[in-house]
Amino acid sequence: MKQTSHRISISHIKSDTEISLHKTDHLPSVFVSEEYDATLLTLVVGLLNELLLCASQTGKVKWSQLMADLQRLGITEIKVPRQQDMGVFLVRTISPDQPDWQRPGQERRIPIGATTIGFTKLSIKVERTWINDEHNHPGGNRPLQEALAIMAYLFCLQVLPGATASQRAVFLRLDSTSLTYLLDRAKVPRLNAQTLTKAILRSHIRSLIES
Repeated sequence: MKQTSHRISISHIKSDTEISLHKTDHLPSVFVSEEYDATLLTLVVGLLNELLLCASQTGKVKWSQLMADLQRLGITEIKVPRQQDMGVFLVRTISPDQPDWQRPGQERRIPIGATTIGFTKLSIKVERTWINDEHNHPGGNRPLQEALAIMAYLFCLQVLPGATASQRAVFLRLDSTSLTYLLDRAKVPRLNAQTLTKAILRSHIRSLIES
């Protein structure tokens, strides 16, 4: 029996809506529960604010070092997926025995939709002048509060997904000593549940030994 060889022809039909866009709904709105999230996020915001205040009062070198540590831990930047609506691909089955135009029904239009084509990196900038600039912001320094809220969210985004119940309980014991220990001594490329748990436990064990 003669074998008939077919081949596939694929062409791209551009869509009228073919534009570059950002996927803004890829981040979780709730990590564990609203109550737990609010408790941990508030805790982290307060601790970050404490570290920033201390660094700003210590000097420019300490401030730059803190900013570098926060960047290293991945809580001063976020990557947003950039997508493109690819429109429709036209797929034709072509037989060498018969011209394509004589083969009705051998053509399909496949909608592709949005496809990730890269990421946009958004950096959270914190200015040292924001820390003590309460005179110009009598209701509170809004840029600083927004930056602290975003950094606290990114902090939780790294440690909460996949964390065990026992680890989540330990996270609520986070304090400035534990966070400083994590920044100064635990030279890890990124935060995760395990590194944060170890930093908190080591910090508390050391405090108990010293006392």
